[in-house]
Amino acid sequence: MVELPKIMVPTAFTPFKNTNNKLYPFVAGIQHLTKFSVFNKWGNLVFETNSSDPNNGWNGTYRSLAQPFETYTWFAEGTNLIGQVYTAKGNTILIP
Repeated sequence: MVELPKIMVPTAFTPFKNTNNKLYPFVAGIQHLTKFSVFNKWGNLVFETNSSDPNNGWNGTYRSLAQPFETYTWFAEGTNLIGQVYTAKGNTILIP
């Protein structure tokens, strides 16, 4: 049985100031993550990257300001080994 590619994001995270704890998708069966976006409860884009490097994840800030404790919506897109596009979306809670 072949499993479909998956894009997973933690349901909650805490961005510590003195560490590299950033929100970034975990992938299985995905060759390249092409987009990762995070939106606040008002639908404003607070973070977006096209980088496949987990070090470029969301650090919990928007315009250099720490964001509040609330639920954020994320959207991710990636391609598998043969170029098929997969998307995923969900919610995560930022715990400052």
